[in-house]
Amino acid sequence: IQAGAGIDHEFRIVLHDGSIRWIRDRGLVELDGHGQPLRVHGMNIDVTEAKEAQAALAESVAQFSHTFHNAPVGVAHVAPDGRFLEVNTYLCEFLDREREELLSLSFKDLTH
Repeated sequence: IQAGAGIDHEFRIVLHDGSIRWIRDRGLVELDGHGQPLRVHGMNIDVTEAKEAQAALAESVAQFSHTFHNAPVGVAHVAPDGRFLEVNTYLCEFLDREREELLSLSFKDLTH
């Protein structure tokens, strides 16, 4: 605030009922003619729903990644043109190929 920098940060608050809310604090510092802080203009925005959605997405991605990489069957993400985008360890072992090698090939390179 002393330097007149903008404000943009997030923090948690605990309400009287014990629930937790996430707040995003954004503001601008107005300086006087001598470069000293005069007042702050800003707002606090409740971003709890967005934070919860981010956490749910991160959990979903982690679960999918764990399932993909630890499945006891060969699994791959393949682009529309047949290129391997991602492969799991079991597929590498089954095809006796290194991951990097498979990622440089397409599905068509391995099928008759």
